[in-house]
Amino acid sequence: MKPQQQYKVIATDAGAMLIEGQTVKPYYEDDNEIILDIKGAAFSHHVRKSSPYFTNHFQPAGGQ
Repeated sequence: MKPQQQYKVIATDAGAMLIEGQTVKPYYEDDNEIILDIKGAAFSHHVRKSSPYFTNHFQPAGGQ
């Protein structure tokens, strides 16, 4: 597992409780995916970094 960084949400996905402008920090991250535990969400979000969803919804926002 590599050091985690924060990500800025750049497109809202209300169903996943991700709101544009929100900053999220994965509880797990490697070269292939991030796993987010969003407060109030019913489940953890597993997002592959190679997916269009990742590209369209997240922007790196800095380190630990």
